Amino acid sequence: MLALENPLIHNLEHLLYLTTALLFWAPVFSLDPIRHRLSRPAALVYLFTQMPQNSFLGVAIMWSPRVLYPHYENLNRSWGPSPLEDQQLAGALMWLVGDALFLVAIFAVLATWMRAEERPASRYDADELARELAEIRRREVALAERQRGEGQVSIAIDPVCGMEVQVAPEALTLLLDVASLPVANQAGRHSGAAEPGAAGSERFYFCGRGCLLDFQDEPDRFLDAGFQPSGM
Repeated sequence: MLALENPLIHNLEHLLYLTTALLFWAPVFSLDPIRHRLSRPAALVYLFTQMPQNSFLGVAIMWSPRVLYPHYENLNRSWGPSPLEDQQLAGALMWLVGDALFLVAIFAVLATWMRAEERPASRYDADELARELAEIRRREVALAERQRGEGQVSIAIDPVCGMEVQVAPEALTLLLDVASLPVANQAGRHSGAAEPGAAGSERFYFCGRGCLLDFQDEPDRFLDAGFQPSGM
């Protein structure tokens, strides 16, 4: 009652409501790092458990048979609903609008959780993947060396990065008319495999599409005797 009669107490009451609301929502939606930021599962439980309190209070106010604050009953307004009808409307708004806001918040947390699941792997996962790929590459090189020693496979050198590439039907290759290039007759230039039936042409093998595209853009650069592949 004091808050209804004293403007200062009334303003302090509203400030208390605002502060409490900020403290309530901060663990769920705060953008800045805070000490007690809730995880998404905890945030869902947090919001679900708060909904019934809002609902019960709103329903209790809406169905109250009498005006809860005599101050409003004694205002004697000449317009609008009666004090009891006004209180019932306020309770309905608290119940319905309050629960709707909680549902929006719950769906927002769920949507954020789903987006987080769809994001690329963490830095830890990326490092782990890089280590696994390096181990696979090491095993592939060891296998290629063993097969080459047994005379089972042929190995070509990628002219761009210097990596060994297994000569196979599925390998990335490029047939190039080397005779038409300025470096064709350069002593000690890098060369590819002679192509039967294609005089002046050589076939080059590549470890990946990036090296192939780079070679297509500047074949003279990579065939020049002074070029040193990056992997060598």
